[in-house]
Amino acid sequence: MEATLLSLFNSTRMSDEDVKKYMTETRPELNHLFETWQTSFLSHFTLTTVGIAVAQANFRRKTGIKLDLSIWVK
Repeated sequence: MEATLLSLFNSTRMSDEDVKKYMTETRPELNHLFETWQTSFLSHFTLTTVGIAVAQANFRRKTGIKLDLSIWVK
């Protein structure tokens, strides 16, 4: 069953370029985001454990939804 689901997922999954094309056609303002991502150091950043915890706390403050940090923080 798992192999069948994985096969189905892979056969219907869009490529990165197809996703980008769809997103920029649907929302042209995203072109700026993609250009900035490719021409700056943003794509080289990594989140620290503290950054993830701060983001989660702000998300919970804004939405009231508590996320399981064990997914990101080990």
